[in-house]
Amino acid sequence: MKVLLSLTLVLTWLERCSGSAGWVFTEPQLRASAGDSVLLQCIFLDPVAKGWTMAKVDWLREAGAGTQ
Repeated sequence: MKVLLSLTLVLTWLERCSGSAGWVFTEPQLRASAGDSVLLQCIFLDPVAKGWTMAKVDWLREAGAGTQ
């Protein structure tokens, strides 16, 4: 759940920093165990460029404090 919430916050931040008011589409689910690296494809609708931009983000999930 933390990963999904963090992902949503990061994508919202990316959208606001780019100044676009477009749409952001990502993979429907992200599942990873601690230590896994997951490639996530994000597609942004950029109203300024009037087109789609694809970005690939490599996520590395780490175990939280007190977990193994």
